Amino acid sequence: MYEKKVKFHYTSEKSTLSVSHAITYSPYNEPYKMHTHDACELYYFLSGDAYFIVEGTKYPLKEGSLLLFRESEAHKVHISSQLPYERIVFSFDSDLICSHDDGIHAFIYSRDLGQSNLICDPFDSASGKNDTM
Repeated sequence: MYEKKVKFHYTSEKSTLSVSHAITYSPYNEPYKMHTHDACELYYFLSGDAYFIVEGTKYPLKEGSLLLFRESEAHKVHISSQLPYERIVFSFDSDLICSHDDGIHAFIYSRDLGQSNLICDPFDSASGKNDTM
């Protein structure tokens, strides 16, 4: 496996924001493990052959798929072939972009864990559909 990664990271007293673009070459059989983060994550899939498991729900990935994970939401990617795996990941403290009384906060937190993580599926007019494992 070879990975090429570019990362921007900003930290202040109150919040953190990071953006990374990564391409993993020959990713098949890499041990991507179930994990969580202390921040929210917005994941944009650019290319490859993969799907995400989020709290037991399977989300097939297509070019342009956009997923949202909140803090402590367990997730992992499963790579299905040797195609290069390319993505952009935005990690942020929710307080950076929302207060507890606005629509963005509700958008992130008013759903069950593992449900409606896929917020943009470019090939499915009914975005957010998923299969439970």
